[in-house]
Amino acid sequence: PQEVADEILRRSVGGIRNEIEWERLDLFDAAWVLETCQAIGYPISHPLVASCCERLLLGQEFDGGFISLYGVKHRAVATLFGCAALSRYGLVKWEEGKAAGTL
Repeated sequence: PQEVADEILRRSVGGIRNEIEWERLDLFDAAWVLETCQAIGYPISHPLVASCCERLLLGQEFDGGFISLYGVKHRAVATLFGCAALSRYGLVKWEEGKAAGTL
């Protein structure tokens, strides 16, 4: 059964990285994909994870926030969600209430 599940996952997710328009992917959505990859167990070296991390890190605003095409009302949530997703892969760490990038 595990081999069947692994094959289903491989076939389902295998081509997604090539189907996403990374330059247009909303940062909130990139964080959601990254959270999903973490739940599946993908390592940071997986191409889908690496692409999401890159999109989030390159799309971050100067003030540290993450903008969202869903509107200004979603900026705070997108920022928290993006930081949480990156922290699960060790790219952001929290120290004394401040985020410090580890790149």
